[in-house]
Amino acid sequence: MVLAEPQNEIFKQKTRKAVWSIVLFIFSYLLLIALSLVLTIASVYLGFRLIAFVPSFLSILLGISIASIGVLISVFLFKFFFYITKADYSNLIEITKEEQPRIFRLIDELVVEIGTESPKKVYLTTDVNAAVFYNSSFWSMFFPVRKNLVIGLGLINTLSVDELKAVLAHEFGHFSQRSMRVGSYVYQVNRVLYNLLFENTSYSNLMQKWASISQITHFFVVITVEIIKGIQWILRKMYEFVNSNYMELSQEMEFHADEIAAKTVGSVSLKTALLRSNFAEHTFNATLSYYDRNIVKNTKTDNVYPKHFFVLNFYAKEEKYAIENNLPQLSLAILNKYNKSKLFIKDQWASHPSTEDRVLRLEQLNIPNKSNNTALASTLFDRIDYYQTKATAIMFRSVVYKESPIDQSTAIFERDFEKEFFANSFDRSYNGYYDNRSPLAFDLMQIDPLATDVNNEDLFSPSKVEFADMCVVLKNDIDFISKIARNEFEVKSFDYDGKRYAQKDSLELAEKLKKELAEQEHVLLAHDKIIFSFYYALEPKTGNESRLMQLYKELFDFEKNTQEKTAFLTRIHSDLQFIHFQTPNDIIREHFSRFQIEESKLKKHIRELLSIERNTKDLDIDKRENFEKYLVADLIYFSYEKYNEPNLQILFKAIDDAFTTTIRGHFLLKLELLNYQKSLDLN
Repeated sequence: MVLAEPQNEIFKQKTRKAVWSIVLFIFSYLLLIALSLVLTIASVYLGFRLIAFVPSFLSILLGISIASIGVLISVFLFKFFFYITKADYSNLIEITKEEQPRIFRLIDELVVEIGTESPKKVYLTTDVNAAVFYNSSFWSMFFPVRKNLVIGLGLINTLSVDELKAVLAHEFGHFSQRSMRVGSYVYQVNRVLYNLLFENTSYSNLMQKWASISQITHFFVVITVEIIKGIQWILRKMYEFVNSNYMELSQEMEFHADEIAAKTVGSVSLKTALLRSNFAEHTFNATLSYYDRNIVKNTKTDNVYPKHFFVLNFYAKEEKYAIENNLPQLSLAILNKYNKSKLFIKDQWASHPSTEDRVLRLEQLNIPNKSNNTALASTLFDRIDYYQTKATAIMFRSVVYKESPIDQSTAIFERDFEKEFFANSFDRSYNGYYDNRSPLAFDLMQIDPLATDVNNEDLFSPSKVEFADMCVVLKNDIDFISKIARNEFEVKSFDYDGKRYAQKDSLELAEKLKKELAEQEHVLLAHDKIIFSFYYALEPKTGNESRLMQLYKELFDFEKNTQEKTAFLTRIHSDLQFIHFQTPNDIIREHFSRFQIEESKLKKHIRELLSIERNTKDLDIDKRENFEKYLVADLIYFSYEKYNEPNLQILFKAIDDAFTTTIRGHFLLKLELLNYQKSLDLN
């Protein structure tokens, strides 16, 4: 039997901290309730004393208004107890032992070996995940509640039998943790806090109706609102305190569940499952994105999972990952290839440790696998295609097609997906040099054709690509550290290149790194000039001596404007967020009055985008139609004291589509340049 609860002092300490933070919240909440009751009694007493002392219509209104302060605050603090939430199981597919004897046999074996209880119910879900959850209610904090197990079909689709067994052993590790009860308390605390901080529509309507009676009631409602703002400030601080302590405990619980899985199945199986999990989720999302893009073509699938399996291995082949037993094999080196940043900020809100930290812990345990079952996990399920089809229907049920959709075969999907992938990818001979960057701008007229023995492989060697990537990483690090310096993020300290920095040191560090970046970009610019001159020398052989320079100039000009345009679109989108909050009507009209000036700039930008053929050739019908609706009329967004929702939908879609079309236009121009540039080397 595997040890159920970790005995180390760190785990115990974090459990105690999490429990005491909950106790402190309960005490604070009860104290607020007690104070609100005292205030209610005092305000009601004062109000009725005023009415009794000077009986008149004015004194009655004033007395009731005074009494309402305490009453409204008490209603605010007690309203959570009358709020009903219903669990939504519509995305879950329950399976039973009679339907799936093999997977339940594996579950029963794990339950016995780990020494825990069987799940109350087992569900399949659509995504790439496995989890444990309670049918949580207020009373689950006081009485034992059996846990449910959820297994994602996307996960089953991308693991071997042993890997799935290791993942389930990890989840049963959570079943065995007594400290998981803390999670139920935190869940209920968060429900209270969320209700009091965010679910206030009905309460706000009540306040507005009361305030609208007279100037006197309005005055006392304003006082009440200010008191409630103070209460909410306290509650926000309590939320941060409770959840930051629980997240620390949650991370330790994940490490402990990993240890249970390693002792039950072996370190390697869980390690390989963890390393593949993000890649599996990425490829699952890529598969769904394909069908999202093809809604306008009325294309769907009755079973998305064989397509996902194809994309998983297709991407793996393109990235040159090893494939064993039909599954890609990833490593920490591959994982770290995409994370070269020297900046590290501890995420106090992360419920799980990083994959790298979990893998390193498993490697330290180094417990041999007890078996070597490399068959696909889907073989553990009877009629797996039935459940996959059912899950696919769940994912597609909210999609609206203009015509009856056509179910796409796997063969057609594979052919179309590959075609789309290569049509939207830079030539592999560039080795990723341009994947995350574009050529730095320079004076094209000052560059002479390069007559040397330099070849394509020298220009895009691994060392050159890595240097270019590091420049991009450094620039991103500078941007983030600059935001820390401007207090856009609440960060007390962070690590950079292994050294600890306080928030007050971030501006100095950013300036230092900017100088370092300038030096690196000077070297990179020189190399970009060499690349251009190399291809520029080849161009006369094609009989077209100006096309390359023209494309480079277009790209430089486009990039100069792209940053400005995307910043503009982001800003106006942000400025319009007031519509999602309760805003006085006169302020709403003022906002839209100011927006009229910005709207003329927005329409001008959209017309410029649509005037370029490159931007419109793959623009889908929905975007075209919405742009036309937006451009042909002066839409009214607020009239007769209410929002015009259809017009607002047209506006926000136009802004979003303008943003994506701008980014897409930049990519297509860059793709055109690089394809033409590559063609020069082939002639």
